Amino acid sequence: MKALFIRPAAAASALLFLAAAPAGLFDQPLTKTVVSLPPDPLSPQAKPARTCFLYPGFMVKQIDLGEVGAEEQSIILLPPGAKPPACETRIKNEIVLKPAEWSGYFDGAKGGFLFYDAGDGSNGGIPFAVFAKSGKKLFEDSRQGDGFGAIALESGTLAVHYRRVWLAPCSLYADAKGCWKKIAAATALAQTVRPDCRETYRKAMTAWPRSAETTERLPTVIAYNAEARFSRGKLAIKPQPGKVECWMED
Repeated sequence: MKALFIRPAAAASALLFLAAAPAGLFDQPLTKTVVSLPPDPLSPQAKPARTCFLYPGFMVKQIDLGEVGAEEQSIILLPPGAKPPACETRIKNEIVLKPAEWSGYFDGAKGGFLFYDAGDGSNGGIPFAVFAKSGKKLFEDSRQGDGFGAIALESGTLAVHYRRVWLAPCSLYADAKGCWKKIAAATALAQTVRPDCRETYRKAMTAWPRSAETTERLPTVIAYNAEARFSRGKLAIKPQPGKVECWMED
């Protein structure tokens, strides 16, 4: 990205960047403003910053103090022709996402859909959430790896391809057939793609023999290729071709 100008501030400096790279999975922001915040003496390695991403019709603001998960996430809706506000601590009419709704980092936007990653992983996956620019959370799930396979938006329908990480309500080791029946009913995965999780459980049971009985009943985590389609307020997640893997819950 190309820096346009540097504007001094009382306790920080702001850099305004013009988006220049070609669009990828997400829409390229019109501008990205990064304001350095005063460092925390107790965490000198952290680099606190307030960042604003400007898109047509709205702006996303993120305050990151260098801890796990951003300190605050907010959305500012912009009327047609309105001048974008400065990337300040408080902006008039900003919609602040509630910590109970999500705590993580802004990932990118596709049309009016905003993607946020969790601050930390869980069960071998990275939880993520999709919000409307109104601040309403539309859906959340978990993926394997750092990114998505594809994101498309056509006629108001959002289609997201990723390697889904899903926690089953049962153990494939303790009851392979019965548990897979529950998994298949919830995910639409076919019987023919059922993975063999016995070795994963056996290694853990050998390492901790005293807790072997508890270990064999631990819920199974399933990873598979999936497509999530969100249209008219409804979400549908369908499996896609590819290898299905499994391991134990953290």
